[in-house]
Formats: sequence, C-alpha cells, structure tokens
Amino acid sequence: YYRRPPTSSFVRQQKQPLQPMSHYKRDASSNRDALFGGAGGGGGTSKPSRQPAAATRPVASAASSSAPAPSVVNSYAAGGATESTITPGPSQIFSGKVTTRSNFITTLSGQAKIDKMAEAEDFRLKAKKAMTRGVFSRPDPISAANFYKRAADAYKQCGENRLERLHRIASGDCQMGQDAFATAASEYTRAAELAETSDETLPRKRQECHKLHLDAANAWAQMGEKGRAAESTMKAAFGLIMGDDKTKPIDKASLKSIEEGIESFVPDPLNRKSNFRRSGQSAYFAPNAPDSEAAKREALALAKQN
Repeated sequence: YYRRPPTSSFVRQQKQPLQPMSHYKRDASSNRDALFGGAGGGGGTSKPSRQPAAATRPVASAASSSAPAPSVVNSYAAGGATESTITPGPSQIFSGKVTTRSNFITTLSGQAKIDKMAEAEDFRLKAKKAMTRGVFSRPDPISAANFYKRAADAYKQCGENRLERLHRIASGDCQMGQDAFATAASEYTRAAELAETSDETLPRKRQECHKLHLDAANAWAQMGEKGRAAESTMKAAFGLIMGDDKTKPIDKASLKSIEEGIESFVPDPLNRKSNFRRSGQSAYFAPNAPDSEAAKREALALAKQN
C-alpha cells in the first residue's frame, strides 16, 4: 500500500495556529456595523453606537408642555361646569345612566341599511298576514308578536326610533293577548325608553312615556310581580315631569301620580313619611271611613298582606 507524503503547503497550514469561526466573527461584525452605523473596515471590533434614550423620545410641543391638561375638578371649581337643572327622563333617574339615541346600537348606513329596512318591512307584512282572518285560518297573535319583534330589532339596527317604537308596542299588545306578560312588559318598557329620546314634542314625549310605563306596570301586576309593577308605576309618574325645571313646583296631577307610585312601593299605613302626602287619597283608607283606631288597624293589616 503506497501512501503519498504530505506536501509542504499542508505542513505550513498545520504549523499555523487555528482560529475557529474567525470568518463568522468578521462577517457578524461587518453586518452589525452596516446595520447600526458602526465603523466599517476589516474586523470591526467597535460596537454600534447607541443614542441615549432621551434623544429618541418624542419631544412635546411648547403649547402642550406649557398648558396643563384640563381637569374636570378644576373646571367645575372654576365654574366651567354646572349641574343641569332640567329633570331627566325616568330611565336616567332609575338607572343613573344617560339615555341617548346613540347609546342603543351602532346604526347601519348605505346599502346595508337599505337591505335591513327591506327585511324589516318583510317582517311587518308577515305579522300583518298572521293577524288576518281567512276562510280556513284565524289570527295568530303569537306568530304576529314574533314578527313584530323581529321587525323592531331590524329597525333598531337602522336607527329608526319611531318605527321601532311602533313595532315594540304592537308586539307588546299581541303578547298581552296571549298572557305573555313578562315579554309584553319588556316591550312596553323599551318603547317608553325610545319615547324619551324621540323627536316628538315634549308634551307628546311625556304622554307616551307615562302611558307605556303604565302598560308595563299592568303587565307586571298581571303576573304577580309587585316590585316591578311598582317600579314601572314610579317611572310613569316621573315621565310626567320629564324636561321640567327642577326648581319649578310640580303640578297637582303629576304630584298625585308620583304619590300613588310611592304608595305602590310602600303603603301609607306602613310609611312613616305618609304625613307628607299633599294630594290624593290613600288606597288603604276609605274616603268616608271614620278616623278611628279600628279603621287604622284594618288598613294596617291590609297593607301587611300586600
């Protein structure tokens, strides 16, 4: 077996000290210098220069730095914001939230709104057909109520306050006819909230809000929900003074309705503040009943039963 002797160049390469991965280091340094602006050249041992963090941060404008951000507390203390003296609607009084037309849902626009309006009209026609008596058919309030509700939901997405309100009322009327009192009360309440934010005149708003909340109270009372019925009665009462000045005296009709709503929550025989009643008569006392201890005991027993 013949083995070729090593050449002189091979021997010189073996004598030189090995520097493993030296080419990788040179390439990495060159790439880093090219990317981050370091000094170029062979080897590149210099590190990329870095700017201080303060130099890279955005500098605020002179106007924004000189003028501090407005504060709600400061503006209120300086008299910039004052409490409104207008009586809000019942939904805001009882929930603490401002009810506006834009709070309900994002409305559609363009072709999407046109398609949704056509869909709502189709539901309305189906509801009307369901309530039509034929030769071999009779009105179906359950199906009609469902179609009216779906039409109202479609009008809600389109931002049509009046059309949604009308179809909510129609759905509630159909539900009342089928003893679906909870669904009817929800529809009437929703319609009353829409009446608060409608474009109608203020007297019309008050009338619709009062009437619809009373319908909801009647529906709750039919199913034995006395607490919810009392709440709807109170909303109906405060609907009559919606938009009035808070410093203005309440008229007698509205005050009587409010006192009746309070008594629906707490009967007069159990109310320690009943002596503040200024109008009307308690439902637990007969108008011509003698003011005796026996009559008071009977009224107290009746109030405890309810």
